Amino acid sequence: MKPLPRPPDPGTGPPDICVAQSNYHLATKKYTQAGMKDKAMDALLKSGDTEKIIFFAGVLRSKEIYARAANYLQTLNWHTDGEIMKKIIEFYTKAKAYKQLALFYDACSQVRPAFLVGRSDLHFSWVVLHSFIHSFIHASDHFSERDAACPICTG
Repeated sequence: MKPLPRPPDPGTGPPDICVAQSNYHLATKKYTQAGMKDKAMDALLKSGDTEKIIFFAGVLRSKEIYARAANYLQTLNWHTDGEIMKKIIEFYTKAKAYKQLALFYDACSQVRPAFLVGRSDLHFSWVVLHSFIHSFIHASDHFSERDAACPICTG
């Protein structure tokens, strides 16, 4: 009598093999088909395909995925590309990640985006300040008692 075949070990399914072979797009597709959206996003982030990451976040409409996409986009050279900057703001807003959005606006205030060179410093400062205050108001509604100290003001 032949022994029964062993079930596959977790982490050795087709999508995991695709990741191990650096075939991140196929892994993303297979994870998505299996309903494993977090792992699909992991694979897509490893691919570094910014357009597909933005598209995937827009299709899934998940707060966690939006926040992860925005975090990824911050690793790019966002201060030279206004579209990436807009997507970061859009994704943090959709994720209702107001604390991260406020921190991003703080980063914006520290670095003058290259795509704004030649524009009025006063106008840029006003836009960043206005957006920061708007985000901070939303964030303050979501801070718990243990977060009472503003991470930006205490930084």
